[in-house]
Amino acid sequence: MEPRYKLLAVALVPVPRQVPLPPFAAEDLQRVFADVTHSYPYQSFEFIFNNRGAKFSNGEADFVELRPALFQIQAVMDGPDVLTAELAQKKVVRIFKTAADRLKVPGFVQCSIQVVAGGEVSGPDPDAKAFVAEQLMAGTDHANDLGTGYFGGGVRFRRIADNGAGEDTLSVEPFLHDNSQIYLNHQLTRVFHDEPLTDLDSVGSLIDDAFEFLSAPVMRLLSS
Repeated sequence: MEPRYKLLAVALVPVPRQVPLPPFAAEDLQRVFADVTHSYPYQSFEFIFNNRGAKFSNGEADFVELRPALFQIQAVMDGPDVLTAELAQKKVVRIFKTAADRLKVPGFVQCSIQVVAGGEVSGPDPDAKAFVAEQLMAGTDHANDLGTGYFGGGVRFRRIADNGAGEDTLSVEPFLHDNSQIYLNHQLTRVFHDEPLTDLDSVGSLIDDAFEFLSAPVMRLLSS
């Protein structure tokens, strides 16, 4: 069983250059757009936050946002141009490297990653609502106690680093439009307290970890 990846979103918080944060130069943002669209076409370019940053987009869900306080990329993986996990990772890392170089950002103090995917409940008559209620919520009847029509809408798992350097979460819910499917939302955050993140290949490794988590232990959970 393999997850069906729908979305990858990655956000980086740049090291503050000074306070208050100065805007990026318009010509530098336009150069980033030209460099990025050479390999990854985006249909639109706009200045945002009072011309302090810029956004490249292919619609609401597929975009690059660059502003002094936040770099963010959201990539649709199940659109007309399907992105594999490997291609999505390479795209994000390459765009971040291009932006950091052009905009002279020396490093980052936080990285957040979100992967949204779908999974299939195993069995001859898959029932996602029953799987969540009976397997993940231990068969409790709390939903029925609330009244007619309520069901176990999902569970959330968390892991928090002892040193406060990060958190991982996984949300598992029945997919409302197809009760044989499970909606998965995996998020991880890393905070770099001691020294900024300067090697953006490390972001690629974190993205790989997120995909590996969904493709291995999470898929074993769904097939249990």
